Amino acid sequence: MNALGQPRSWTDNLLWHHAAHTVDLFAYQCGADVVEAHALAGPTNPELGIPMDMSIQLKTTKGQICTLSLSFTTRDRSARFSVTSVTMVPTSRATTI
Repeated sequence: MNALGQPRSWTDNLLWHHAAHTVDLFAYQCGADVVEAHALAGPTNPELGIPMDMSIQLKTTKGQICTLSLSFTTRDRSARFSVTSVTMVPTSRATTI
């Protein structure tokens, strides 16, 4: 479903799609290149054929880190994409958004 609750005219692995934007945004906000990345995907949804949960960790050349978990898993199918947590840790202080 799209943001209007209508069927999409195209499909994509939305978790990986959003994760790619996260990597770009994190690098931009930190003003440094991402030099280390780790990702885990949850189980594949039998109906859609894609994982519905994932986690990524990123580290920049300056030592800042980002931890992100993403989930589309819902029991009633009414919830939308949600970011569980994004934590960016500059070398001097921690910020959670």
